[in-house]
Amino acid sequence: MVPLLSGRIPWGKYHELLVIQKCYLIILAIMKKLILIVLLIPIILSCKKNPATLNDFKKYPVKGIKYYQTGKVNPSNTRFLYYHNRIYWIDYHQDEFLFSMKIPPEPNSLIYNHNIKKGKGPDEFMMILSPKRYSNYISFLDSFKSSLFFFNNDTLFKELQLSGFAPFQIQQIIKINSNYLYSGLLDSSRFVLCDAEQKILSKYDVFPGESNELPYKTADKNMAYLNSFTSKNNAFVNIIYDSGIIEFFKIKQDSITKIKEFKYNDFEYSLIHENGATRVSSSKDNTGFIDICSDDKYVYSLHSTISWKDNEELAYFGDYILIYSWDGEPIKALELDTPLRGFSIVPGTNKFWGWGHDSKGLFFVEYNF
Repeated sequence: MVPLLSGRIPWGKYHELLVIQKCYLIILAIMKKLILIVLLIPIILSCKKNPATLNDFKKYPVKGIKYYQTGKVNPSNTRFLYYHNRIYWIDYHQDEFLFSMKIPPEPNSLIYNHNIKKGKGPDEFMMILSPKRYSNYISFLDSFKSSLFFFNNDTLFKELQLSGFAPFQIQQIIKINSNYLYSGLLDSSRFVLCDAEQKILSKYDVFPGESNELPYKTADKNMAYLNSFTSKNNAFVNIIYDSGIIEFFKIKQDSITKIKEFKYNDFEYSLIHENGATRVSSSKDNTGFIDICSDDKYVYSLHSTISWKDNEELAYFGDYILIYSWDGEPIKALELDTPLRGFSIVPGTNKFWGWGHDSKGLFFVEYNF
């Protein structure tokens, strides 16, 4: 502090000293704040999470062997799945909608009809979603009836019947050990974990990023964050369709905990209510995540970096397969020579099959990596 001089001081001089003293105190306070900011900058930067990019991966170009299939398959209406040396697919526009054929296919490979019919009857199905592959069977969900079915060697049986849900409210379901995890257009949660008796063991309510602050109902947020997941033991990994978001979770003592999240591109959306219905409008430059599968070692996700501005149709095809550990560590990125609409790992090998369509029709691609 500037000392005041003793003795008699003219008023003008005394006023001048008071002004100098006040200025000195203001400068001192500003300097203290600047020093504090300088000291905090390294801490702030160390805590800030850098945005995820494909540069987090080692990239490996891979080339596949392409096979065309000229049978009566409409690739725009199908979902494919590899299981026991066969490709299975669900054709949503057929009255009998589960088909398969041996792999690798030939130009006129025999297509096998598994005689699973569409309808409202007790042995019929309305809307099949969420096909998953397990070690000894494949599963799929009838979203209209909220029923989970297992299929193996042409034998179909009901595994789980969920009650209390409106048609099409459940969109995804997967078995985790002896329990079940489901998601969809739920009113109060993102994910629900239940046992075989439908006793709710845990709920998870947190949405990625800033969505928790948006003034939308949970069911509306779930509409924007439609997802697909894959599981192993007490872990599961979730991708958000049409976004660059992937999440890694652990289940401990029936409690769901997120351990890691990557966001590769911005995902901003709004909900538009018109004509008694709600639709999602999002601003994005590319589709992001398209498909996901796994084996005992790794998680594999099909990802698109193709810009909508460059090619709107091809933006729905993935040009990379991103490989992670089950703890969410990036391992490698496979740069595909042929963009794919879906893919499936061949368990126990370094091989996967992809599929898509072009001007020549439906194709399958065999990759080794």
